[in-house]
Amino acid sequence: MAEAAREGMQAFLATHPRYDPLTDCRSVRSLEHLRAALRMVMRLPYPAGEDHGARLRACLKLVQRLKNLPESERAEGLMELLAQINQLPGQPGMPALERLKAQLEGLPTEQREAALLKVLQAASAVHDQGAQADAVQGGDALGVLSTQARLLELVLVRNLMTLPTLLSALADIAAGQPGTPAQAEATLLHQMFVRIQRTGCFMQRYEQVVEARAGLANGRKVLNHLVHLSVTLPDPQMRWNAFCALATASSQLSHRKDTASVLVRLARALPQQPEAERYQGGELLIQAALQLDPRRLKAVSAAVRAQADAIPEHSAHFIAMCERATALADSRRAASCRCW
Repeated sequence: MAEAAREGMQAFLATHPRYDPLTDCRSVRSLEHLRAALRMVMRLPYPAGEDHGARLRACLKLVQRLKNLPESERAEGLMELLAQINQLPGQPGMPALERLKAQLEGLPTEQREAALLKVLQAASAVHDQGAQADAVQGGDALGVLSTQARLLELVLVRNLMTLPTLLSALADIAAGQPGTPAQAEATLLHQMFVRIQRTGCFMQRYEQVVEARAGLANGRKVLNHLVHLSVTLPDPQMRWNAFCALATASSQLSHRKDTASVLVRLARALPQQPEAERYQGGELLIQAALQLDPRRLKAVSAAVRAQADAIPEHSAHFIAMCERATALADSRRAASCRCW
């Protein structure tokens, strides 16, 4: 009898490929109801290769019904749904995340952060590991947006998680990615920010994140990779905002040699900034370098001066500014020697 019922259902599904199993499911108002609906969705005997779309659509409808569950059961229901969605072959991940966002916002803070951490750990990358490795090695990171990066962007823009918790989760994700942890972390951060299209939001969030990240372990390596990736940001204003934020964040690094390293790297990125902002960019780097010892101030000044050709209309003033910084470094060194 069971076999006959299965064959009958297979015949029905073959003639109704867009059948929604939830139309025959009772109201989903508890975790028990949700699990029963999930069993129906996942066990229907669709013909081979034809089940992905119908199952995914049904799962996403169940995500929308999470709001009907008691508040204490929503986080667990969310995780069970995500686990099933992630098992579907070839599922793209992002449509589920867009719908999960509304459910996450409805959870109490502690439950929301715990659920988000589980979601981030469970989320699968959209692209294969080879594509991720290319991005980490400096390839076209804009084209490789992982599910994790997309969810991180939603978390950041919506303030769904405190910044320290977000950075800790991001570091955990990066540890499992190809390449060095610093490269992977910078790539995830970059992917996350690429999706923030509103300039004001981008600038505020980028400043907050890079300043906080600079004060943590491996801050220099992460910031240096971010400098490299920042020149690929699609909008000139975004590139300039990132440049300014990274220059400011460099002062939060634990060692002056690390600050100098980031400032020199930023100097080399000056030609990729909007032409009207390059002179100001050089001034910003020199100003940030004034806190350094004479040797490192001279190194930053030399790196900035080397970009004078990128500012043809003001190159003389630009070079003079760098020479004044070099002279200041020399005078500081001389004063230090006299003290000895």
